[in-house]
Amino acid sequence: MILASIIIFIVILSISIEWPLLKNKEISQTFSYFSLLALGITLTTLYGLDVKLPNPLDAITYLFRPISTGIFNLFK
Repeated sequence: MILASIIIFIVILSISIEWPLLKNKEISQTFSYFSLLALGITLTTLYGLDVKLPNPLDAITYLFRPISTGIFNLFK
């Protein structure tokens, strides 16, 4: 719980530093910044709370396994 509090404090500090710079930027840049920040906060907090997170490589393997099998069978 202490780790989550530290993470939130760092995020608030980061937003307070970046906000004046983001006010004059385009909406898409601001949206991208806050979207990536929210994703990073979520993943870091879950990792800090010892929640088991799936490995992204498993999803990539699941998606490309049929393609690689088809290509290997093509060249057999």
